[in-house]
Amino acid sequence: MRRSIGTSSAWKCLTDLNPDVALLQEVSSIPSALYDLFDIKFLKAINKNGNPQKFGNAILVHGKIINELLLISEYEWVNQELNHNR
Repeated sequence: MRRSIGTSSAWKCLTDLNPDVALLQEVSSIPSALYDLFDIKFLKAINKNGNPQKFGNAILVHGKIINELLLISEYEWVNQELNHNR
């Protein structure tokens, strides 16, 4: 989905597949119609200076995401990068 915008043809492929869960990277925007099909959590990526990028990552789920998604790692440097975005 590299830098897919709302009008990208890649979204039709995704809806044709109709997955229960989709984990997407480097998405620029998500079509509004997908919000009717999935519960979506979307977070903009940040650069090394802490500024938002033009793209982000998304989780799409049939049903509902009922808990906050907590990402942690056994590696401290990864946790530092994750906390940089909070």
